[in-house]
Amino acid sequence: MDRYLNETNQQSNKLIVMNLKNIIFSLSILMFSLPAVNAQISVKKIIKDTERSINKRVDRGIERGVDDALDNAEDEVRGRNKGKRDKDKGTYDDGDRVEVIKEVLPFNFKGNLTLSIDGSGSIENNLIQVAADDYEMAVRPMLVKKPNNLMIYDKQDEAVTKVNVELYDDKALKEYHEYEVYEERKTKTEYERTSEIKEIESYIARKYIVDGDDYEGTVWLSAEVDLEYDLFASLMEFQRLDLGTMYGFPLEMHISFKNGDTMDYMVKEIEEGDPDKILFDVSDYEVIDMTDLKSGN
Repeated sequence: MDRYLNETNQQSNKLIVMNLKNIIFSLSILMFSLPAVNAQISVKKIIKDTERSINKRVDRGIERGVDDALDNAEDEVRGRNKGKRDKDKGTYDDGDRVEVIKEVLPFNFKGNLTLSIDGSGSIENNLIQVAADDYEMAVRPMLVKKPNNLMIYDKQDEAVTKVNVELYDDKALKEYHEYEVYEERKTKTEYERTSEIKEIESYIARKYIVDGDDYEGTVWLSAEVDLEYDLFASLMEFQRLDLGTMYGFPLEMHISFKNGDTMDYMVKEIEEGDPDKILFDVSDYEVIDMTDLKSGN
């Protein structure tokens, strides 16, 4: 993002220098061609009008530069995720039979996020931590500890390990987690791309107007944070929005559901790099599966 902003700032500085030269040239002509008093009044007005004009052009130049940079980032994410889908399945021939195998690719974003949710109806206010490593996503609700205290999704095993102190005591339940990856041809979600962009926690996001199967609203998506919101929603047992990863991860959302529920969602903090290892550590718990749970062990 810093590279994108530096490029746009350089373009803006060139604009300013060129226009300042034009101002000096215009002032010189006016000083020699007008009477002293009238020239002084006219020069002040011209300076003010010209500055306003320059500022407008510079602002538009910055917006265009950031907009172009965001376009490029979104194109890169779409291309990368298309590659994911193309590489998702392959075949293996052992001579006697052909088996379909699945290649699991790592998450593109590694780090930590903290997000807040203000909801109405069945949606409760909450503060949630999310951490992503190569093949794991950890989600920990901090205020309303539902559906569990901690959920760790393993992309390779397609399983989730749940810590719930009320249900499992000192145990952690690991079970298969069915997560349907977003497919554009199957979804009913419609995107309306806007030209509005803004910075959220030092990341550039674009505003989209979305219309889903039973919801509508606005979403600010950042191609710089390439995570799967629908996976996060499935772990939290939220309603799936079918946002996919085409345009990045939502940093801000304002959603109204047809049943009257509302959700205001905002990412409060992003730390890119090494995720919080504590969120992936279940060494203090005995890991069990559904068989153990049913047997009462």
